[in-house]
Amino acid sequence: MYQFLKPLASITEAFLLLEHRGNIAMIWPMMEQKNFWIQNKKKGQILLLIIGAILLLFGLNWFWSLGAVASVERKFIRVEAVEGHVEWKRANESEWRELTATTEVSTGDSVRTDASARAQILWGDRGVTRLDPATEIVLDEAPKGNTIDTAFLRVRLESGRVWSRMLKMIDINEGMQVQTNNVVATIRGTSFGVAKEEDGSKIAITDSVVDAALTLVREGQWGTFDKDGKLVEVRQLTDADAWAGENRTLDRAFDDAKLHELETRFQQRISGGAQAPIWILQLSEQLHLSFLAGDKKEARRETYALRHLALSSESNSFDAQLKAAENLFAGKSVSGEFQNELHAWIALSLSARDAGQNIKLSSDQLVSLEGLRLRLANSEEGAFTIKAVELDEKIDQLLYGTPPEGVTAGTLLASIADFVDQVKRSSSLQPKSVEQLVRRAEAMGYRLGFEGFGKDISSDTPEKPFEEGAPATDIQNQDENAAQATSSTSRIYRQLSLFASPSRVSVGDEVRLTLYGITVAGTTAVLNENATFGIVPPGEGKIVSNTTFIPSVPGQIKISATYEDPEGMRTVFATVQVEKPVAVSGYSGLTFVFQTDLTAPCGAKLPFKIKALYKNGTQKDVTLQASKSVSDPNLIYVQSDSVVTYCPAQQSSAEVYATYMEDGIRQTTQATITVVPDPAPGGGANAPGAAAGMPLLLY
Repeated sequence: MYQFLKPLASITEAFLLLEHRGNIAMIWPMMEQKNFWIQNKKKGQILLLIIGAILLLFGLNWFWSLGAVASVERKFIRVEAVEGHVEWKRANESEWRELTATTEVSTGDSVRTDASARAQILWGDRGVTRLDPATEIVLDEAPKGNTIDTAFLRVRLESGRVWSRMLKMIDINEGMQVQTNNVVATIRGTSFGVAKEEDGSKIAITDSVVDAALTLVREGQWGTFDKDGKLVEVRQLTDADAWAGENRTLDRAFDDAKLHELETRFQQRISGGAQAPIWILQLSEQLHLSFLAGDKKEARRETYALRHLALSSESNSFDAQLKAAENLFAGKSVSGEFQNELHAWIALSLSARDAGQNIKLSSDQLVSLEGLRLRLANSEEGAFTIKAVELDEKIDQLLYGTPPEGVTAGTLLASIADFVDQVKRSSSLQPKSVEQLVRRAEAMGYRLGFEGFGKDISSDTPEKPFEEGAPATDIQNQDENAAQATSSTSRIYRQLSLFASPSRVSVGDEVRLTLYGITVAGTTAVLNENATFGIVPPGEGKIVSNTTFIPSVPGQIKISATYEDPEGMRTVFATVQVEKPVAVSGYSGLTFVFQTDLTAPCGAKLPFKIKALYKNGTQKDVTLQASKSVSDPNLIYVQSDSVVTYCPAQQSSAEVYATYMEDGIRQTTQATITVVPDPAPGGGANAPGAAAGMPLLLY
């Protein structure tokens, strides 16, 4: 600043000399005043500089603090005693020990309660399983420290009763099973109880649908199965079913507490972000991310995204905050923790809204959140999942409420068939995802067949042929089609629909056949027992027990179903596309094919494929069919198509094994996974979170 003032002083002196060159006595006082002004001006400038520097430091500190988010406790799968004496043991232990504190559990661990005790398994943000007195369970599939959407949970009920309340997540890869020796109950989000008794198993459902031994037990029902797993009866729950009523009350309390917990967690993340413009907040986040790398950077990125979601419910910039959360990833992978917490928030908010409670987010905002979660998961898989959810909800509206205009059983069956065809034609979906999406579509068709009683299903033949030709009738029967559309009330079923699933198979595969009849009153029924099935032309396969078609040649094969009512015989058709079987011979070996290096940090995910090898040089992907195991479950965990690493105290190795049998020949392969410790910031191997077996990052 002084250098800037010096030329100004020289110019002032020259001006004074010119003005008063005849009166030197006047110049000196003026020069004295000038020096005083310059000296005081200099002090003022220095003071301003000091104040500016202080403000700048405060501003920079505030700007940097915007990127410092509060850490929030991560959720793990854990067991806790509710009352009485509860015992537990690890998978590799033989002795039981008393459960005295909340304890993290994983695959193979067991829990049991005495005659007057109760316990519960908390599945992170996904739900809870309650153990009644005199109950024993084994966690057949519950990966350590892993509460992500893609982790399948399986509980084996050895004795007693359990009740599970699982949030209605819509990912096709997630789910939960409760298994007894005779029944397996598979769910994707519902409230249900399973009791194991000497004469069989019983299942009670208070919300949604459970697939038990291929029998759908619906909301408000009680299913009983014998020792062989065969259905004995399905009846409606009544007020006398105290167990279901008690757990329904506990479920509501759990939902309320979990929603409050999530909102509290969101408040912890907000910090000072709510007071800053979103663009400044994003600049601070990007600055922090530029100083990080690897897993730490990805973990911080997800924390920022979760904060934007928290801010979206606290400010008027909902869309902008959502966009900021999505931009943080920009095509990068998203861990299950982010997916899980986001969907738990959505599911619980919807549950609270349905219960008549006031929630912060509107229906449109909840839909936007769900869309974000699915876009971050997988673009095409997310799109298919959204479509499946929309179809499922339309079926709910058709069966239990008022369907949208134009939505009927016929249009829904056609939409389901179109959905299956699109899924099977997809080139980017993994085989497991295709299989699960097709199963989901079949379940929707099953619901239309068995749950549509007493509903007004207005007429219509679907606009597009069902399953590439069904249930639209053959071109030779156009007059019959017209008669069906305008049939008189004397006809029992005014419309027939033949459902062949799956519609695209290989030679020798099984195709399930279902003939639906829709009455004049709008009710539906399955007519397989009294129908006659055929193949057009004959000789291209066989029909088994009026329920299954097995093709013997490749090509497009037409299946017919003929049914007789008081108006006469009617025939409808479905078309099945049959592919040639994969030509293999001489099964000779098995091998792992990993997509990444087998030396990995803790918290890593190593995708793989398992290939069957044949003497003629061909290979076949048997990843899903092969059985897998590991030598050290405390170091690595094997999923259906990947290995997840935990954190050892020092560099360690473990084996992952795969076994596959074909034509009576069993082959085994193995691979060695080496895990390198990745200490938490600021503490090395003894830092919190670096203990053996504890994952630093969830997938």
